Amino acid sequence: MGRIQRILLFGLVLFAGLCFSPVAAYADGIIIIYPPHHRPPRPHPRPMPRPIPRPPVLIPLAVNWHRVNVEIKDQVATTKIDQEFYNPNGRELEGEYIFPIPEDAAFKEFSMWMGGKEVKGEILDADKARQIYMDIVRRKKDPALLEYVGRDMFRAKVFPIPARGTVRIKLEYSEALTKDFDLTTYRYPLNTEKFSSAPLKEVAVSVKIISDKPLVNVQSPTHKVDVNIKNGVVATVSFEERNVLPDRDFVVYYGTTQKEVGLDLRSHTRVGEDGYFLMLISPATDDKKTKIVNKDVVFVFDTSGSMRGDKLKQEIAALKFGVQGLREGDRFNLVSFASGIRTFRDNLIEHSDQAIKEALSWLDEHSATGGTDINGALLEALKLQDKSDKKRPFMIVFLTDGEPTVGETTEPDLIIRNVAKANENKVRIFCFGIGSKLDVHLIDRLAEENSGAHSYVSETENIEVKASNFFEKVSSPVLADVKVTPASGLTLYDTYPAKLRDLFRGGQVQVFGRYKGEGTKAITLTGYVNGEKKTFTFEEKFDGKSGDQFIPRLWAMRKIAALQDQIRLHGEKRELKDEILKLAKKFGLMSMYTSFLVTEEEELRRRRPHFGGGPRDGRVPPTRSDRVMRKAAGGRGYARPKPGTTAGPAAEPEEKNDSGMREKAKKEADKMGQSGGEGAVGLSKKLNRQRRQLSEDDAEKEYGLGKKLNMIKHVGDKAFYNDELTWVDGEYDEKVHKDLTRVKYFSEEYFELLKKKPELSKYFALGSKVIVVLDAKAYQVSE
Repeated sequence: MGRIQRILLFGLVLFAGLCFSPVAAYADGIIIIYPPHHRPPRPHPRPMPRPIPRPPVLIPLAVNWHRVNVEIKDQVATTKIDQEFYNPNGRELEGEYIFPIPEDAAFKEFSMWMGGKEVKGEILDADKARQIYMDIVRRKKDPALLEYVGRDMFRAKVFPIPARGTVRIKLEYSEALTKDFDLTTYRYPLNTEKFSSAPLKEVAVSVKIISDKPLVNVQSPTHKVDVNIKNGVVATVSFEERNVLPDRDFVVYYGTTQKEVGLDLRSHTRVGEDGYFLMLISPATDDKKTKIVNKDVVFVFDTSGSMRGDKLKQEIAALKFGVQGLREGDRFNLVSFASGIRTFRDNLIEHSDQAIKEALSWLDEHSATGGTDINGALLEALKLQDKSDKKRPFMIVFLTDGEPTVGETTEPDLIIRNVAKANENKVRIFCFGIGSKLDVHLIDRLAEENSGAHSYVSETENIEVKASNFFEKVSSPVLADVKVTPASGLTLYDTYPAKLRDLFRGGQVQVFGRYKGEGTKAITLTGYVNGEKKTFTFEEKFDGKSGDQFIPRLWAMRKIAALQDQIRLHGEKRELKDEILKLAKKFGLMSMYTSFLVTEEEELRRRRPHFGGGPRDGRVPPTRSDRVMRKAAGGRGYARPKPGTTAGPAAEPEEKNDSGMREKAKKEADKMGQSGGEGAVGLSKKLNRQRRQLSEDDAEKEYGLGKKLNMIKHVGDKAFYNDELTWVDGEYDEKVHKDLTRVKYFSEEYFELLKKKPELSKYFALGSKVIVVLDAKAYQVSE
């Protein structure tokens, strides 16, 4: 691994001792180690050449654990931090603990303990802190700390740090949180990727929120968390991982409302573009405020021969759970299907203890035999809808483990058309697939085109548990036929999901989209409760200044998933693939499928006929992002750079390249055409997950391939591409940005530019070679 690349990946921490600069260990706080004092050798009785003293080589401190406990009450957050650092060196060390304070944080108190005793420290404002950050950067010749320029700082002396021992630091501070209408944001500085020399053994964050109003939309947009709400006014948000390098701050949203439904919104604007928004909609967590909507439910279940054995037993047990979960005021029926169709009753029946008892007994009568008449079963269920009450929620819960084999038709397209024609009241169809020997495309289309949802359980999973959880989620609708209408002067477009579904108790609807128009605007939310129309109006700010720079990237991820779904279910179209590729390049979203499109595009370029002028193969010269994504994808004639190396055309034998990433990407793309089997089920679940995920952690798992290969990094709302070890802004265009402002790495001009334009700091923190576009002007750092 080359030295420059190590700087890019881990900072200069790994080389601190070798470079004769202070050793640092980083977590949310930073320990800067003072270099030990060195005594010259004692004079020898005989005159001898004096040896040149060598500074000792010091191993960086390690972080054993990092635990954070937060309590938020009356808009004041009290944060308690507990960290243990380990000194692997054979000598006692001394250092300085630095804590970069989050931007816009209004701190009330700050205290620190070490060895059980309170340690004196000081809070420095952004101007004083900037000078300290800059001094450390100059001394260490490591730009990583530039990210924190512009923030206030807390610092305190740390001594002693025992040889081969530990030092435990406890920190506590309180801050006043700001509320944007009804949404409050808490942010904790957890970004450590650039600094830590090794993964943290344990990272745990727990946030307790105590409110005097019902809580809604409690969520972390940055991390995958567990949220538990008690009595509607107390919430706990928990995050825990082991052996990780956290690379982003930890953020929690929470809203409060006195209404039956809460709606909160965050927005972000990229220069020269329409805005991006994230809308969160959820019912009040106070059960007294949420009225459950009466509903009609028909359970349609498969009893064909393939369900024989434990499958049928577990399916029947899950159905019993669903039936017993019905409420007073609900109506229901049951339809079983194999080669023929059976119904529990001729019509929908009212919920009663006697009706439930008889339904449970009827379920026990079933055995597994015969074929699979999906068309007949769904049409029979749709005949039961009450056409006189179109606003009353009607849902079909459909369970099957196979493909259509018998009945009036077994053709999937015809089944879809028949169901659409019979579904006059827009009945919601929730599909539950069992195993992998089924028509995934049919099941997914039945759900998507009928305002429902789909879920799958594998052969090895417990059907009863999974299906019961599924039933529980859809058992308590609180608002049916949900619609959002913006006020005059505001346009919402390109939203995902494109169509809102019913709102269920304990659930949340997350909408990502684009907008035109700025300022404080009214949003009207409508829906139906037991046939009665309900209208809620919310004032929300569309100014793009919430600081949530991840919103455009998560919006793009959902749009790519929706476009992939269109290709998967309705066939391949060039314009859809081009749009996916355009979004992937713009936002730095690289998955196996997008990498396949990159290499496929390259093949098209190679085959394009040559009409004179330009390269002989007729290709349009690729952009930097084209080149980088091809390298990462193992494109023809390119090698993906290993950390510490460069890459270019023909850096590896072409055959070796093609057998690696290209083969994996091809296999992923081949799943798009499969309608059955494990690959098709897996892809359906994956795209369903991508269209509904919220956090940056989720996005990283699905589209973080470029980052894993050290080819793509995100800073704020920008994507940077590693082109020959230069981190290049994805917005940089050599034809447009001809007038580059060039500065030499760590020169006086470099620091003077940062002084004039501190907003460049977080981009220059990428390393010694950077090209970034800011306010339509390009800047280049070079060695």
